[in-house]
Amino acid sequence: MDFSKGHYKDIILSIDEENTKCADCDKENPSKVSVNNGIVLCEGCALQHLDLGTNVSYIRDLSGDFDEYLLNYFTLGGNSKFKRFLKEENIDPNLPIKTKYLTKACQFYRINLKKKVQGEKLLEKNYDNPNEIIENMEIYFPEFEDYVMKNDTSKSHPSNQNVEKAKKIIGNIGSNLFSFGKKLYSNVKQGANYVAVKAKPATNQIKKGAVFMGHKAGDAYSSLKNKIVALNKGKIKDNENNNINNNNNEINNEQNNIENNNNLINDNNINNNENNGPGILLNHPISGQQSPEGNGGQ
Repeated sequence: MDFSKGHYKDIILSIDEENTKCADCDKENPSKVSVNNGIVLCEGCALQHLDLGTNVSYIRDLSGDFDEYLLNYFTLGGNSKFKRFLKEENIDPNLPIKTKYLTKACQFYRINLKKKVQGEKLLEKNYDNPNEIIENMEIYFPEFEDYVMKNDTSKSHPSNQNVEKAKKIIGNIGSNLFSFGKKLYSNVKQGANYVAVKAKPATNQIKKGAVFMGHKAGDAYSSLKNKIVALNKGKIKDNENNNINNNNNEINNEQNNIENNNNLINDNNINNNENNGPGILLNHPISGQQSPEGNGGQ
């Protein structure tokens, strides 16, 4: 094979006819590759692969530097083999990128592809559910820059020494930052778990206190409600007693009126009897006129 600069892209594209399209979205004229998955990608899908980390998908430019070892990831892999594997494992090729490549099946594919390239014995399937997601993937693919520095025979050339030193410094800085970030994440996670454990008793106490206060508030409400009901009943009783007293007063007033009327009638009868002596009737009881006898019989 011709490994001169500028021919890598043509070599990778010619290995597999499916390599002329993106392995994820089938967009033509791809410009990126995922080395450890042995597939070719468009730039848009490659940007999503970057979020997965280099241990899941190591993204390089299709027109970048390759050698025979790295090209073997595409001669032994390629888009067609990857898609056929997904179909055999019942992995939906239209799954989101951040889900598809984190499945146990895809991890298994990457590990065995690397073993093929290195001429090692392949792993047997060790999973029941190929779609199961793996949150912590520790299978790390060496960074391309590190590999080039270790295997590029021209790096000792005086014209390349400064470039190689810069690459080494950048590589060390990146490695240290990665280690620091991983350690920081681990410490933050442990701290969060510690806080959660410590906060749990306090949370339970707050919960118990809330339940206790709820019961107390319920008792106070019931007591107040009973008092209000009793007070209303007392007012109703007082109103009933007042109505009874008012009715009794009205009855007494009626009786007094009847007695007064009877007394008036009796007084009138007495007066009439006094005026009506034997054979004398001075006043007519109805008209008030004198009777004929009172006028001397005229």
